Amino acid sequence: MSFLRRFECLGRFEDLANAVLNLERAVKLSGDSHSLKACYLSNLGSSQETLFKVLGKSSDLTDSISNLQQAVDLTNDENAARSPYLFKLGNSLRTRFDRFDEQPDYMASVASFREAAKSKMAYPHDAVSGARSWAEMAHRKGDFSSALEGYRMAIEMLPMVAWLGLDTPSRQDWLHQAQSEVLGCQVATCAIQLSCFDKAVELLDLQCFS
Repeated sequence: MSFLRRFECLGRFEDLANAVLNLERAVKLSGDSHSLKACYLSNLGSSQETLFKVLGKSSDLTDSISNLQQAVDLTNDENAARSPYLFKLGNSLRTRFDRFDEQPDYMASVASFREAAKSKMAYPHDAVSGARSWAEMAHRKGDFSSALEGYRMAIEMLPMVAWLGLDTPSRQDWLHQAQSEVLGCQVATCAIQLSCFDKAVELLDLQCFS
């Protein structure tokens, strides 16, 4: 992960290659019962997705999705890490959909984001990220009903992300990270596209209250 951070700072390919190599070693040295095996797989999968974006080799993206799926499979519903693992899986599937435009990848990506959003042990910011990505994917494909459900969930979770117990700068920072002002425009646009004008006003009011 240190190699990966340095790659993100300096853009040196050898750091990315070393990150993938060492994460592969970590995975091989860990049995399925190892408490950090899923974490290693998830980090490896994300690094392989980055490798695909640099080199364009489809095998790297295939490996990324496979490892991220294994991370999800090794993590039960009672584990808060399941939501971010699902989110990373959704991202890799979305990357493959963006590159090859195959419907199964779109469906699997949306399903992963939706499950990340609805995971019962998810931290609120993870749930919002999942719901928003689910909504944005569905919106792009013209599935406005699914998109509206995702947007609504994201907006309803905002008060839990920026709860009133935080000081004002912290609340503003969390809302900025969630891009709450853009989220309100997205949900209103989606509702209008469904001709649900009352719903658009309702959700905008909900977003403003959050």
